Amino acid sequence: MHDAGIIYGYVRVSTDAQDLSRQVARLKIAGCGTIFRVKISGARGSSEPSGATTICRPPDCLIATGTCAFPAPIDRPLCGS
Repeated sequence: MHDAGIIYGYVRVSTDAQDLSRQVARLKIAGCGTIFRVKISGARGSSEPSGATTICRPPDCLIATGTCAFPAPIDRPLCGS
């Protein structure tokens, strides 16, 4: 349960052919108002969630559909600085 702030969602797939709809539906059920959608391979793309870390600030919450959404270790807080 999240008591304050905005709840953001983040989904990522590695090819254009993959469908995000099931992941997006799960995040909407979880209460996410804004969902960041990314279709890009880890080899070609960024090592952290696009846009999500720049807009998310405490006490906001960032929900990803799985740890595979984060292609590389992130060595700083995802929300805030």
